[in-house]
Formats: sequence, C-alpha cells, structure tokens
Amino acid sequence: MAEFNPIFLEIVQSRPLTRHKKMFGGAGGWAKDQMFVAQDSLGAIYLRFDEGDRREFSRVPGTGPFMNFKEYLRIPDTVLNDPVELDEWVERAYRYALSLPPRRKKK
Repeated sequence: MAEFNPIFLEIVQSRPLTRHKKMFGGAGGWAKDQMFVAQDSLGAIYLRFDEGDRREFSRVPGTGPFMNFKEYLRIPDTVLNDPVELDEWVERAYRYALSLPPRRKKK
C-alpha cells in the first residue's frame, strides 16, 4: 500500500478516541482498542457493523465482505460520494466498536 485513502483518513479523524496504522498491505482504524474501519491494499474501505446493520447495509449495491472478516462491509461508491450517508455508516460502525468489550492484552 503506497498511501492512505484520503476518505479512510477522514473517517478515522472524524471521531474521538481513534488511531490508525498501516497493516498487512492495507490499514486499520481503531476506536479505543477495537478496529472499526479497514482499508485494503487497493484502497477500498470497509466498516465493521453489528449483525442488524450488516443485514441492512448489505442490501446496498456495491457492498461486499472484507476477506474472511464477516463483520466488515465494503463501502460502495454511492455512499462514499454522499457525505451525509457516509457519516451515518461511520457513526454506526464507530458506536458498534465502542460497545464491544476491551480486547484481551497479549502476554
């Protein structure tokens, strides 16, 4: 991955308590210690949703899974190009990540 997708950076920087880093040819963005957004090596962006939101948003054409991570959906271009709708998707993914229990620290 050469660069962070500017929209990926906007998503991470739009919420408090977040950080990001390059990983596995792509990038991840965390809310506290739970990843809520990912960018693949081609620059596509994925958000992490609970089951209900995944079911709802997967009906939107252009969504798709992120490799074997069932909680993540690709954000379609129609949503990426609509700031109001994108903000709704991001807020739901962000709130979901914050609702998850803290990850166990590796020893």
